Amino acid sequence: AYAFIVWDRIPFAASNLRTALSAIRAFPGTFALAFLFQLLTLVWSIYYAIVVCGIYDAIQGKKLAVSSRVATGIYVLLGISYYWTFQVLQVRL
Repeated sequence: AYAFIVWDRIPFAASNLRTALSAIRAFPGTFALAFLFQLLTLVWSIYYAIVVCGIYDAIQGKKLAVSSRVATGIYVLLGISYYWTFQVLQVRL
């Protein structure tokens, strides 16, 4: 059923793949740049996880005095911020 639904999109996907492979063959630096951005995403994700754990510890250890409602809002905003940043790093927003 899936093949029947997407059958008309196969030529477009194939031409996109052919174009991408031609570009990588013509400009090998593109491949290295893609790995650089993957590394950047990994480093940023690790940094962000450390920051979130630090904020969580500060709230739980009462070093950051906020109500539980505000703490929930902080966690939600941190999640949205990470999601947005991750999408920007992957150029998908």
